[in-house]
Amino acid sequence: MQRANDPLFRQVSRSATVIGLCAAVAWTMAAHFDTANVILVFMAGVVYVAATSRRAVSLCSIALSIALFDLLFVAPHWGFEPSRPQDVFTLGVMVAIGLLVTALASRVRREATAARRRAERLQALNALSLALAAATDEASVARAVAHTLHESLGVRARIATAQDAGDQQLGEVILEADAPGDPAAREFIAGAAAQARLALARLASEARSEAAAVRAESERLRNTLLSGISHDFRTPLTTIVGATTSLLEQEQALDPTAKRQLLHSVLREARRMHALTSTLLDLTRMQEGALQPRFEWCPADELVQEVLRALPPGLAGLTVQVSVAGDPPVWCDPGLIERVLSNLLDNAARYAPAGGRITIGSRHGPGFWELCVADNGPGVPPGMEQRIFQKFVRGDDTRDGTGLGLALCAAIADLHGGTIGVHNEGGAVFTLRIAQPAHGLEELER
Repeated sequence: MQRANDPLFRQVSRSATVIGLCAAVAWTMAAHFDTANVILVFMAGVVYVAATSRRAVSLCSIALSIALFDLLFVAPHWGFEPSRPQDVFTLGVMVAIGLLVTALASRVRREATAARRRAERLQALNALSLALAAATDEASVARAVAHTLHESLGVRARIATAQDAGDQQLGEVILEADAPGDPAAREFIAGAAAQARLALARLASEARSEAAAVRAESERLRNTLLSGISHDFRTPLTTIVGATTSLLEQEQALDPTAKRQLLHSVLREARRMHALTSTLLDLTRMQEGALQPRFEWCPADELVQEVLRALPPGLAGLTVQVSVAGDPPVWCDPGLIERVLSNLLDNAARYAPAGGRITIGSRHGPGFWELCVADNGPGVPPGMEQRIFQKFVRGDDTRDGTGLGLALCAAIADLHGGTIGVHNEGGAVFTLRIAQPAHGLEELER
């Protein structure tokens, strides 16, 4: 059937060749078969031409078959004057059969073409459905629908989205020219528009869900922040208010030593609030990208010794073991790494038992440097290994602390392109790992 789409001159040549071959076969049969059998040979050729050529070519093949049959097999031979009524009838039957076969072949061809077109359009709609399922925004939906309509129907169109819908319904197909008159084509456009509306509705629903999730997460973070701030500010504020009230109301009754103790408590709690506020602001700046590390080469042992020179008060009475190699040096921001170590030591001192032990170690590996701080305390509660690095989260709420120190360590690790984690091994073991240049020592020597 595909030969019906061949060029016209090729169809004419093929049909003439087929009828000529039929005439040759019929001529060889004429001496041995009846005329009715000879007619069947011509009819076979007519059927083949009708099935593989256009209607006009098929009609020409009918005329050529009748002419050859009349010339070669109807008396008087080599003339167009059939003398017997049965010959006239035979020719008439040939014409009728030829026209009927041509009509049936044309109808079958049209139905086959329509079926193929329906299958292609159904396949195009299925492909469009997959493309729309993967679409992440309205522009992707509009491009997919426009491409499908252009490839399948040859029409240029766009989809009314939320940005440019105007008076049109969301997802409506807007053609640049008149709509096709073919009902199947209009049905195809309606199907594409229906899929576009579903895709746009899905995107709108996902956008609403994401917005609701963002609002819920923002509300949760806001509540967490307010809860953490109120919890950590309440104690020092209570101390400050109580001390200043005593100083104001009982100034004459208090001796100088008591006044000095009250003033020291006010100063201590004010410094605590200042440190908490500074840590929270630094953490916010780090997470927003406003604070960037200043990298330089630093010996690891000097980083540790710098922190140990100003030991936190909580380390008093604890044994601190250091196993840190200073060679090769570490590529980092020394001030930020010192803050990490200071926070980890402060955290270890808070949870280590009286007379306990804290171990500081480091090691170099291919492309990384690790710093470990371990204590022999109770360790991290199961399930808290990740949450403990979030703001205002503490492993034990009964202990002192702001819940910001480990969150600050995680932010500093992220600024260095590294990670920080914790596991239990006879106590809590915190491990900071930061990336190192692949040719660090060579670069340092140059």
